[in-house]
Amino acid sequence: LKSQAMMTQAAYEVAQNQQPTFSGVLRNTKGFLPRFLPLIAIGFGVGIAYTLLLGTVTFSMISAASSSSRSNAAGAAALIFILLIVATVPVAFWLSVKLLYVVPACTIEGLGGIDSLKRSWSLTKGSFWRTFGYAILPQLAVTAVVWVLNALSQVVGGAFGVAMPRNPTAAESMAYLLALIPLFTITIVLQIVVQLFTTPFIQSYYTYMFI
Repeated sequence: LKSQAMMTQAAYEVAQNQQPTFSGVLRNTKGFLPRFLPLIAIGFGVGIAYTLLLGTVTFSMISAASSSSRSNAAGAAALIFILLIVATVPVAFWLSVKLLYVVPACTIEGLGGIDSLKRSWSLTKGSFWRTFGYAILPQLAVTAVVWVLNALSQVVGGAFGVAMPRNPTAAESMAYLLALIPLFTITIVLQIVVQLFTTPFIQSYYTYMFI
């Protein structure tokens, strides 16, 4: 959250024709986490309540069943468990759009956590789908980049698989595994590099949407 606030502040300063520095951004986001603390507490509370709900439903149905019908009760409990999880998907999607501007509002306007929530709610009122349409564009771009990298890794990995002998000896297997180490290393490094660019890109994009 602190890093998101710092990226938001840096993007805002760039939009104001300023030259952000790490120390300056760190200083200008001082107090962000204390202001955001109520929302953190609400998030933990909701998560705990949801977990307890799932556990209670499952435990109650299994406990209430007789031993002869316990398997049926377990199946019903599993079905309810799955339905509860599925039901959270549209709710999570809706909240992710409605609360898109919480961090920018808290960072740029210096609002408290609850006021930032109300601000984001107000800004997205009547423009839910428009907000979602703009917000998903950078996500699609990032997904495309990641997909290309994964596809390249699979192609190279497939080439290594073809090159491996059909019935390798222990020495050949060890040589094959050692040859894979650079491939795995390059893949991991590329994923980290992508994250280093895409994470601030998306956060800056949302900041400019807020502006």
